[in-house]
Amino acid sequence: MGQITSSTGLISGLDTESIINQLIAIESRPKTQIEQRNSVLTAQQTAYQTVNAQLLSLRNAASRIVSDDVYDATQSSSSNEAVATVSSSVGAAVGNYSLTVRQLVGSQQTISRGFADNDATFIAPEGGVLTFNRGEARLDRETSLAELNGGAGIERGFVRITDRSGSTAVVDLTSVVTVNDVVDELNRATGVNILAEIDGDSLKITDASGQAANDLIIQDVGSGATATSLGLVGSSNTGELTGTAINTVGKDTYVSSLNDGNGIRSVSGVDDLNITTNGGGSFDINLSNALTLEDVIDTIETATGGDVTATFNTDGTGLTLTDNTGNGPGFAVTGLNDSKAALDLGILGSDDNSDGDIVGNRVISSINSKLLGALRGGRGLLAFGGDPFAPLDTTTNLADLFQGTGVTTVAGNDIDITLRDDADTTFGIDLDGLTTVQDFIDAVDTATSGNATVTIDGQSLVITDNTGGSGNFIVANAGNSSAVSELGLGVNAGVTSVSSRDLDPAGVSGTGAVIDITNSAGSLTSVDLSGAQSIDDILDIINAAGAGVRAELNNAGTGFKLTDTAGGLGDLTIADGTGGVLATQLGLTGVYEDGEVDAGPLGFQYVNEGSRLDNLGITRGRFTIRDSDGRTATVDLTQGNEQTIGDVITEINSRGLAIVARVNDSGDGLILEDTGSGAVGISIAEDGSTTAADLGILGEYAAGANIDGSFRQTITVDSTDTLQSLALKITNAKIGVSATVINDGSPGAPYRLSLSSDKAGTGGAFTLDDGGLGLDVNNVASAQDAVVFYGGDDPASALVVTSRSNTVDNLIDGVSISLLATSDDPIQITISDDPAAITSAAEAFVSSFNGLVDSINEFDSYNAETEERGLLLGDSALSRLRTSIYNAVIGANGGLTGQFNSLAQVGIRVGSGARLQLDNERFQAALASDPDGVRDLFTFQQFEVDPVTGEDTDVVVAQGVGVEIDQLLERLTDSTDGILERQVQILQDQIELNNRRIEQVDQTIAAKQERLQREFNNLEFTLAGLQDQQAALAGLSAQQAQAQQ
Repeated sequence: MGQITSSTGLISGLDTESIINQLIAIESRPKTQIEQRNSVLTAQQTAYQTVNAQLLSLRNAASRIVSDDVYDATQSSSSNEAVATVSSSVGAAVGNYSLTVRQLVGSQQTISRGFADNDATFIAPEGGVLTFNRGEARLDRETSLAELNGGAGIERGFVRITDRSGSTAVVDLTSVVTVNDVVDELNRATGVNILAEIDGDSLKITDASGQAANDLIIQDVGSGATATSLGLVGSSNTGELTGTAINTVGKDTYVSSLNDGNGIRSVSGVDDLNITTNGGGSFDINLSNALTLEDVIDTIETATGGDVTATFNTDGTGLTLTDNTGNGPGFAVTGLNDSKAALDLGILGSDDNSDGDIVGNRVISSINSKLLGALRGGRGLLAFGGDPFAPLDTTTNLADLFQGTGVTTVAGNDIDITLRDDADTTFGIDLDGLTTVQDFIDAVDTATSGNATVTIDGQSLVITDNTGGSGNFIVANAGNSSAVSELGLGVNAGVTSVSSRDLDPAGVSGTGAVIDITNSAGSLTSVDLSGAQSIDDILDIINAAGAGVRAELNNAGTGFKLTDTAGGLGDLTIADGTGGVLATQLGLTGVYEDGEVDAGPLGFQYVNEGSRLDNLGITRGRFTIRDSDGRTATVDLTQGNEQTIGDVITEINSRGLAIVARVNDSGDGLILEDTGSGAVGISIAEDGSTTAADLGILGEYAAGANIDGSFRQTITVDSTDTLQSLALKITNAKIGVSATVINDGSPGAPYRLSLSSDKAGTGGAFTLDDGGLGLDVNNVASAQDAVVFYGGDDPASALVVTSRSNTVDNLIDGVSISLLATSDDPIQITISDDPAAITSAAEAFVSSFNGLVDSINEFDSYNAETEERGLLLGDSALSRLRTSIYNAVIGANGGLTGQFNSLAQVGIRVGSGARLQLDNERFQAALASDPDGVRDLFTFQQFEVDPVTGEDTDVVVAQGVGVEIDQLLERLTDSTDGILERQVQILQDQIELNNRRIEQVDQTIAAKQERLQREFNNLEFTLAGLQDQQAALAGLSAQQAQAQQ
């Protein structure tokens, strides 16, 4: 049965609650005393922590004042901040520097021909493809003057020209940077009438005065040698002066600059080539460490012990090896370990004529041109020693693909196709029984009822989804087949077409270098191109052949364009000459009613194993790859030795994945080929960087897919696209090019497609092949890098510096210069020591010291008037702390040998109120008179030297005052053994002990309270019983009394 309790006794009438509370209050006095003690201890803890925070602040200030960063801090200024601003970091190179801003970066801007409207006319009724690529895909380039004369460059200055009329002009070439700059300045010269132009490896000056009174004369001016370094010094009585070759290689030529910047493809850690001599010697050569051609020459001559010497050929465009053991057919160079170094150096081969020399091929292109060997993705042209070639057409046998390797097939279907309008239906293609490319085209057409079609695009096949659906277009390996992977046709995305890799049919014998041109007047000219080595050679030979055509680069700059100039009524016809396929390989063969042929892109290789990542704009970071077998690995390019595409390939291929990386067939990026047998989707994801995206391989791919990281990007032009929708499509593709439609206000066709690079500088240059859509794009602004002349007031003697952005970092060590405008006059950049940093550190130290002292004084104090005691009055720990820090700042250091060995000597001393003071005037005087002495006072540290190793040990033999203070404060603020941390912990232990005592008191009080409550309850129960007994007795008495009556 439950018990009813009340604060007042029901029988006794006692206020039991009040009685119990008073009794409990008496019992709780010890707990109250403990709680009050804990309050004091907690307040003391807080006081210690407050002081410790000030102590940590002082330690930070002390660490700052002993840091080298304070004494190496710099300040910077620009004499003209409208031209350039500057910032400098710690340790920047102090000095005054002169520079002239010649050119700021510029972005490429390209516009199309005009259209009558922007949103009504379909610009490609039959559809088409736009192909964008990096600017390096162009077949021309701008030759820097620094490349000339074997890497020695030219001497900038002045040139004196006298034309045949006798007129003379002095041309200022002090600010030229490229060969084009030289030509432009010469042609702008006033006072003379001449024409300057590039002629192969030289410059050519032609008199245009129309007179013959004098010779055409070109001279140096004064003691300068500008004309000499340009190969132009001389005279001519014919009115034409062709200079000596200036586009040559030399010992200073960097290997990386050879072959149009593709360098040489050596293999790290192994031998690259073997040289055998007629005398029977055999020598393996490793060129991994060769940076210049001098290194190549020295390596060869050292390895062969002088049996073979290397020099430059008579044209200065390549190497010549000489067998010093005697003439004969045994002298040869072969490649080793898959290295292409011998080929790229042009020395692969043998001494065919037994004259003791192997005369190497050209390794640099002519001025502003490129070599033919890099066409077709680096496979070159058959007529000039390139890989075998056969055009891909409908009659090509499937077995002849990939140089006769063919495509691997399995029993049953080899290819599965899923169209965008029906994700649930898959069409299978069985390659067994198919013989030709036409058979494959027909098989796809039949299987899909014409909803998918196959077309030939150059040396590739294109499968197009014609359904107009919105799902993913999927082309994948069927079952265990690898056909799709081999063909490079794998796709699983919301696109309408997919292009295969270069199918490279087995070549035909056709090394002839003649092309037949029949102009519109019916005249046939067989043009022999056998002497061509560069792009310009082909153009020059055709234009000089009198064939009635004009040869030039197409608008995209990626291929050739031939225009009929004969003025006849017939067609322009171009065909391969007897025994050759050159016209076919150049994309020129055909009959052209309009008298014009655009060959399209010739696939110039600008990416190979030697391509530098920074030149391609690729961040060195990390990314992960999951292969089709489900294995995952991280590719780490942050280790410091990954500089080239070859390094990326090596890193990927070393991860143990079923993935093989290599340069793609088009020579414009990487390709990752799936070699696994699993069905897991391939995944490439970033790991804190943008590297995978930069390489063009980021994403999710179907098992069996080959991942082509080509920098080439395509935009599909639908039959219903207008100029406006095409502009939007290009911009939304996020390929680094933004498009818009402009209205130039001209009558008839004012609307133009305007394209601009999202990235300034030459790194943002792009090419556009419109695939025959007739956009007729032209560049109205070229991508250009910033150019700065560094050093001196005269640009002629200054160093030419280029930058791909308007921020030039570390031209001066530790300095960043932001270019804002060009300038004719030099500006001054001043980098100087920053004494304010030292002063600021000293002020912070003094302020932190005084803050600590203030905290100590606040808690260790006694107010006699109010008799108020500080929380830590008389605390021994604070007393020891106060003594330690004052001794540290007051004491002198006998270990220093300079003029300063105490803080007081530089103006830091204890003043009134025992506060530290900084005499700024004295401090500045000390800095001015002996900055190294001030630095040593704070930062000097000398260690004992091990007599055996000569290395420093950990034993300190001398140190500055600042270091002593810093080490003292480090000990005082130790997180486990610091003087105040120990006090805080001691108090914490006391608080925890008191809390346990409080718990015990609480338990005792609770038990007593329960006992008192029980006793009072029992009292009431007893009284109630007595009361009942009393009532019963009274009842009995009443009964007895009544009975007696």
